[in-house]
Amino acid sequence: MGGAERREFVRLKTRLTAFFKNSETGKAWRVLTRDISATGLRYSSQDFMEPGTTLEVKLKLPDRETTITCKAVVVWSEMASGLAAANEPFMVETGVRFIEMVPATQTLLAQYVKLNT
Repeated sequence: MGGAERREFVRLKTRLTAFFKNSETGKAWRVLTRDISATGLRYSSQDFMEPGTTLEVKLKLPDRETTITCKAVVVWSEMASGLAAANEPFMVETGVRFIEMVPATQTLLAQYVKLNT
């Protein structure tokens, strides 16, 4: 993403397993996050996602029994730079913003990110 960004929440670079389901097509898949915050996450895959696509998200935090579930929307999806040099097979990075999340869950996620940065 080009240009300066202003983030309200801290973003943690971490590899967490996330499960997505496209709300329109029903297609489901698993990814590893590249980073996460209380308001969204970024992941790499081989598939381009259309911005505006609504997703159902399930995310398990380490050392937590509760699975985070919410809805998210794809904000951007673009060709990744520098990943091939890191010997990763992924070519596309995608950023999603959480749009429907229980406030207590968002607080839990924000605390996890803050404690691990």
